[in-house]
Amino acid sequence: NVFSILKKYNFPATIFIATKFIGGYYTSQTQNITFKMLSWDQILEMYNSGLIDFQPHTVGHSKLAKVAIQETIAILILLNEVERSLKVF
Repeated sequence: NVFSILKKYNFPATIFIATKFIGGYYTSQTQNITFKMLSWDQILEMYNSGLIDFQPHTVGHSKLAKVAIQETIAILILLNEVERSLKVF
């Protein structure tokens, strides 16, 4: 658990979140590995520690250069709405 190590040494970090996967899983297409993603409770605990800064990383980790411009705009609008609705961030 990296967070426990960061706390032990009081070391700050930034995490970029793809909000679609919060509380779920992400499977890497290139490595064929499934990762368990952070839950909202874990994110809040890390945020409240003062050590972790969270930044957006799209909604679903799309490669924006490879999707249609309309989809890119929709992703950016949704991300902006999510950021505004989360008053803790």
